[in-house]
Amino acid sequence: RLIDGPTDQQPDADLVRRVDELRHLVVDALRRTRRLAFELRPTVLDDVGLAPALARLVADTAERSGLIIDAVVDSAFELLAVTPEVATAVYRVVQEALTNVVRHAHATNASVAVTAAAGRLRTLVEDDGVGFDPAELCSGHLGVKGMKERAELVGGTVRVVSAPGSGTTIVLEVPI
Repeated sequence: RLIDGPTDQQPDADLVRRVDELRHLVVDALRRTRRLAFELRPTVLDDVGLAPALARLVADTAERSGLIIDAVVDSAFELLAVTPEVATAVYRVVQEALTNVVRHAHATNASVAVTAAAGRLRTLVEDDGVGFDPAELCSGHLGVKGMKERAELVGGTVRVVSAPGSGTTIVLEVPI
């Protein structure tokens, strides 16, 4: 509602509420944009390498969520030439998989295992949660779709193994 000219009336309570909501939306959008920009290429990968970055990710996720998360990262792959693109893909797939465990699995335990053999880096993220039927994944499940797209960008694959009541396993394989 626009008011022509100066007035001594108090602002409309609905207008004040709407302006406050808009202010919160703008602040939230800025926060999300900053986070998205940071997450495109995590600087931790450049700072410490993939294995320590994954260990930190697992520890942070466990602390924030209360999940018990075991991590086994084969140090042999650190001696191999893992490209920055592969490192980013592995990190982001593990991050998304753990996010899905926290949000959807109702799990108490999870594990992350990274091994290298026969020219491939294999990453497993498993949980003891409620599971689901992977055949029922639809286009609304952008997390799984994003994991698969990240893997494909570096010549890899992502498989989802799950069943209702049986937990979930995400298997990422990329050539190295």
